[in-house]
Amino acid sequence: MKALITGGTGFVGKALAARLLADGHSVRILTRGTHNQATRPGVEFVKADYSRVETLTHAVSGCDTVIHLAAALFASSEEEFVRANVNATGNLVKACNLVAQAPRTFVYLSSLAAGGPSDDPVRPRDENMPEAPVSAYGRTKLAGEKELSLLVPATRRVILRAPI
Repeated sequence: MKALITGGTGFVGKALAARLLADGHSVRILTRGTHNQATRPGVEFVKADYSRVETLTHAVSGCDTVIHLAAALFASSEEEFVRANVNATGNLVKACNLVAQAPRTFVYLSSLAAGGPSDDPVRPRDENMPEAPVSAYGRTKLAGEKELSLLVPATRRVILRAPI
């Protein structure tokens, strides 16, 4: 399997890349800057701009799986969250749809914040409750989840709502 990881230079991404490599998979990490590939043997780095679908298409091309970990956890405005968590995800989805062979799987690391808190402290949230995010971060992670509905039907979607 060849996996593209966004956010692959972060804490979770580095650990995931190391595990995938140890299991014999190929790893490509999408980066916004330049990285010394010698520091991560076996990892291919590809520079892309989340606001430019054509650069994302190049990054996605040839990958079986896209694991989208990159996100803004903190921002000075809701618009910044939208650019990072909604628009970037939407553009990555568009890129997946444009390549000759769409990835078989798209994994999106969302957040419990996308669902929002439970109304009842005795009854935890479950998947039958309507989403009710209470922060800009949560609203934009939920909107990012919805972008995955635009993937071509052949691409399996996996959404993980991780806790902090």
